[in-house]
Amino acid sequence: MRLAGGATGAAAPCTGDSEQRPGPMTGRSVDEVERRLVRLWELVLAVGAIGVTDDFFQLGADSLIAATLAADISREFGVDCSARTVMTARTIRQVAAIVRAGAAVSGPVVPPAPTADRYPLSPQQRQLYVEQFRNAEATHYNLPLSLDLGEQVDASRLADAFRRVIARHEALRTDFTLLDGTPMQRVHPEVEFRLERGRWPGPAVADFVRPFDLGHAPLLRAGLFTDSEGHARLLVDIHHSIADGTSLGILLSEVQAAYRGSALPPIPLQYKDYAHWLSFGEGRRWQAGQLSHWLAQFSTAPAVLDLPTDFPRPAVPQLAGAVVEFTVDEVATAGLRRLAADQGATLFHVLLATYTVMLSGPTGQPDITVGTPAAGRSLPGFDKTIGMFVNTLCLRNEVREDQPFAELLRTVRDRTLVAFAHQDVPFPELVSQVLAGRRTANRNPLFDTLLALHRGSLIDGDFLGASVELAVSMPDHAMFDLNMQVFEVGSALRVFWGYRTALFTEATVRGLFESFLAVARAALADPTARIRDLRTDRHGTGAVANLDIDFDF
Repeated sequence: MRLAGGATGAAAPCTGDSEQRPGPMTGRSVDEVERRLVRLWELVLAVGAIGVTDDFFQLGADSLIAATLAADISREFGVDCSARTVMTARTIRQVAAIVRAGAAVSGPVVPPAPTADRYPLSPQQRQLYVEQFRNAEATHYNLPLSLDLGEQVDASRLADAFRRVIARHEALRTDFTLLDGTPMQRVHPEVEFRLERGRWPGPAVADFVRPFDLGHAPLLRAGLFTDSEGHARLLVDIHHSIADGTSLGILLSEVQAAYRGSALPPIPLQYKDYAHWLSFGEGRRWQAGQLSHWLAQFSTAPAVLDLPTDFPRPAVPQLAGAVVEFTVDEVATAGLRRLAADQGATLFHVLLATYTVMLSGPTGQPDITVGTPAAGRSLPGFDKTIGMFVNTLCLRNEVREDQPFAELLRTVRDRTLVAFAHQDVPFPELVSQVLAGRRTANRNPLFDTLLALHRGSLIDGDFLGASVELAVSMPDHAMFDLNMQVFEVGSALRVFWGYRTALFTEATVRGLFESFLAVARAALADPTARIRDLRTDRHGTGAVANLDIDFDF
């Protein structure tokens, strides 16, 4: 992923479906608990005038927002609150009742790590370090950003702003070394940062991105390119081992605040504290407590997804890829949201259920596992910390041909909520436990296809006058056989479906798109339709085609 921005970009900046708009105000708060919850919900959802009986899903929320709200509620009131609780209660009034009856939080508290020269890697870092070590010249794990700035920029002030943020976040002063053959991370008290300068429009993102030396901090570079009239483009490149998508939003927000001279709040915990805690004692036991859920889910290894391919599968995975784009218009997106709300689910659950049905069609397989990213920030104290927290979850569902789609959707919803409640087991640990060395060399372990739903922007507002939107970067690289990335842009959806060109032609992938859309159309027309009937009209002709929904390629 990269961030692409510009004051004249194709779409206005947004945060999912939560641009400022008045809520229905269907209920007024009756006590201080409800009033405090209203403030939290309005802040997190960026929605004004929320009533205490307004429905969580009708407000455009999703499981990621539920997780953020749950963490904020736990901190605000000192009670146990999970994303599942928020999504099941659905209204502030119901959540308030749970808060009033809640017990004190008994979850883990991460202490600062003891001072040391080196610290262990987190499981997420370890996986990335190994992959980068195998190919030092690879740029697969770079996270580039590109923004066309909408105001005059003082290069010296911008460089100082970056330095101020680097001084705050230890991850931005971290590199990696070997100690007796074991990779370790070390945090430097200071690092040298130089803002690269050049003429507008400067290099393309692909030309700016180059390999990082993981042994030399900072694993971050930035360049400012200007013309005689003050137009400027900012390019930023950061290695995934020290940052994730949430971190990019934190970086942009804090650099902007520092540039404008605003005060920045203290950071309770640093990334090394997280990595150290996970490596010993309580951290290990905490992860082990979540592992039992996944071992139950994968008591038998999932079936290998046998999608028909245009070319024989190579003995070694080929990473060359391409992307097909399409847009789901506002009418169709609204229909998908209504379907989700009617079933007490989220837009992501609807997309995952549809995707699962689509995959089961050409394969004839009922056992479908799809990967999806999780923020991995469920521990208190790390919501504003830059670092690599994101984890990959394996969402396993069974498709029965005689099952109504609405029933499958509810099952997908429930399993997904439980999965996100157990999101802290590192993916490599799950792989080693489930497959126990039985990995297939030319397959991704446990799943071959991924689905992700993103809010349209990582920050509220803009960055130095530039709108900031998520977009796909490096479309010629494919980590999975199929990789559907869905972005909420205003009231519509923008979809980038990546695929491995060693396996599929563009025509085949577009055919899979048509299958996906046919299932979506049929489910919207009749959510009670049985799964076998959703696929009877692959290209949207006949009765299903009469539904007035426009999907634009």
